[in-house]
Amino acid sequence: SDFESLVSKDLSEFTLDEAKSMISFCNFSSAPSAMLYVQTFRSYTNWCIATGKYAGPNVYEQINIAMVEQCISTFKRKSKYIEEDVVLSLVKQLENAIDKAIILGIYNGLLGENMREISLLRREHINTEDCSIKVPVDLKQGEIITGREITLPKEVITVLLEAMDQTFYVNARKRNIELTGSGIIKEAIRKWEPPKTDLEVLIRYRRRIIDRLKKFSDLYDIPNLSAQNLWFSGVINSIKKTAQKEDIAYLEVVGKEMYFDPIRLQYG
Repeated sequence: SDFESLVSKDLSEFTLDEAKSMISFCNFSSAPSAMLYVQTFRSYTNWCIATGKYAGPNVYEQINIAMVEQCISTFKRKSKYIEEDVVLSLVKQLENAIDKAIILGIYNGLLGENMREISLLRREHINTEDCSIKVPVDLKQGEIITGREITLPKEVITVLLEAMDQTFYVNARKRNIELTGSGIIKEAIRKWEPPKTDLEVLIRYRRRIIDRLKKFSDLYDIPNLSAQNLWFSGVINSIKKTAQKEDIAYLEVVGKEMYFDPIRLQYG
């Protein structure tokens, strides 16, 4: 997504499209308030150019109030953001720990390429003493490879472990379906066939997650519920909470490494 592309570079280096995306994502209440920050970043980028930190151009020179108004209206019309209270309300309504773990895990940063992080998570990756997780990032010859280390809220860790312990899945007809598997994403025993390759394992896991989220989207009338939107919403929620804690604007969180680096680490 546009947001993923802009979080790994300095504000001065944004393309015009990335700068517009940032304005949209920060969800300003009015164009004038957004323009105050555009002007600040325009001055900052000019300073970067003058000191040789960045060669140019300064894309913020091209942004006017009409463009900002369009960014804000586009976000409100096509928002992918899911409010935290919607996520938590959904989790409370779900019966299976597996489903709760999928929602909370992704919302708190466990996604990765092709949903590998939530799919490959196992009990041995979780330290219950400090609530840290060695995040799984790939599967090679049957071995799970881990990457960054993050910390999750204790209540989320509890749900993840409960999902791993779940041996039966209660379906829509209230029937218990016996499961096999040691992670969060499991297979029904009666349908289970050993996967032939690592790729087949990952494809199966990804399909399970997509199907579950599609079901919940329809059942609970949350039209924008998808793995990517959950992940995106978690990022935005973290930005909002950091801004509230530090008493600063959203754009300042994104623009300063001291504030945004922990969020970048959390969400990979």
